[in-house]
Amino acid sequence: MTRIRCITEMGMGVDVHGRDATKAARRAVSDAIRHSSLGFFRMLGKTAQDMYVDVTIGVPDPAAVDVDAVATELPYGTVTVTAVAGGLEVEPVLGSTSTDLRGGFGGLDGRALQAGDRLAVGERAASPARGLQVAPWWIDANPLPYAHPPAEPCTIRLLPGTDVADGVSGPTWRADARSNRQGLRLQGPALQVADRGERISEPVAPGTVQLPPDGQPIVLLADAQTHGGYPRIGHVIRADIPLLAQMRPGARLRFLPCTPVQACAANAEQRQRLHRIALAIDARTRAR
Repeated sequence: MTRIRCITEMGMGVDVHGRDATKAARRAVSDAIRHSSLGFFRMLGKTAQDMYVDVTIGVPDPAAVDVDAVATELPYGTVTVTAVAGGLEVEPVLGSTSTDLRGGFGGLDGRALQAGDRLAVGERAASPARGLQVAPWWIDANPLPYAHPPAEPCTIRLLPGTDVADGVSGPTWRADARSNRQGLRLQGPALQVADRGERISEPVAPGTVQLPPDGQPIVLLADAQTHGGYPRIGHVIRADIPLLAQMRPGARLRFLPCTPVQACAANAEQRQRLHRIALAIDARTRAR
């Protein structure tokens, strides 16, 4: 039976900590199907069994990929998974073989793949370096501050906002029972901004501290909206947001002014420690 090529998608996947080729391949397939329309067969009056899905995985060591496990990522059709050595041969641009569709460069002539395109298999890449290792017996002597309920009042580092409100970093604030995943409402002395004029909505993100008309700050959290019209009187640094997310109603906190340089250093330290913990967990898992 003649097959008709309908969709070609590309995906990328990595496994930073475990260097597991199968995990990376499954993530690449999952990434690719997020961009595709594999369910289109319903509009053509077809069933899932009418579809054939051919997957090609480029990895340094094809034998390390469990192709059956990768095939389980595909929700429809008759699936064939092939692992090839060295990935695909594409001319690097600015040190990358990815494609920038908006800029029109990289990949294959800077465009999306089309039916009939042919990509050569590249030479096998050198084996990756062993990477950082952590002994299985290693224990972090200084647990992360949000591993256990912090001492009160908890210190939260704050970057300056676009609006000025005196008294943000002075008093002790309490977490309001009305808080949720969208924002942590605080109770304390009512604040006012110098400029009380009307504002147009501006971009916000988790960590943004907004000041509604009642003068009680709200710190936006994981489910924050993308824009808002309240004055933005500060921004909690990324490293301290987990502390806010775990605060119970009535918990106390204080804001400590922080500079962008200090915020970047705190974020780098936090990521380094989390990465070290992940390596230790991986080492213990492998040691079993």
